[in-house]
Amino acid sequence: MTADKTWINSLGGLYVCLPGTALGSWQGGVEDDEDDSEELTDYWQAGLTDGVVGTYSVAGDEALILAAGEGSLTYVPHLGLFVQRKAKTAAANVIETVTDALPEVQWEEAVQWNAGNDLVVFDAVWPGNEVPPDRLLPVPRAPGPVDVHVAELEPSDRWNVWVTLYRLI
Repeated sequence: MTADKTWINSLGGLYVCLPGTALGSWQGGVEDDEDDSEELTDYWQAGLTDGVVGTYSVAGDEALILAAGEGSLTYVPHLGLFVQRKAKTAAANVIETVTDALPEVQWEEAVQWNAGNDLVVFDAVWPGNEVPPDRLLPVPRAPGPVDVHVAELEPSDRWNVWVTLYRLI
């Protein structure tokens, strides 16, 4: 059931989740050959997020910034959960292992987010209109207010995964 999850990768930085209608407004980071100031980019400003999760305004919509660093990311709709790998794991099925560990996870309330329609998540360094389709992850959930909680699950005797979890309630 979960073995076929789509995972996307970042180039080492933030992920951004926003409505598909705002995708073209996300400017990403500055390329080396551009004269624009990096500090003025969406990527730079979103990187000022305090902690591993925050929000950022994009064209009148509120984007969710997932700032735990590099590591592949997926979304598990039936759990309302982003799972971001922090290290390669020997676990055959990361999602199944995470699901087994959920009752013991210690969650920290992080941020409230007003989720929009037709959400997508991608590496925040990409300009929205240039994100390759295979690096764009749909996030199927209803729009509206969301409480975002964060936890880190590290390897133990019971499970062999190291992930950051973002739970959307």
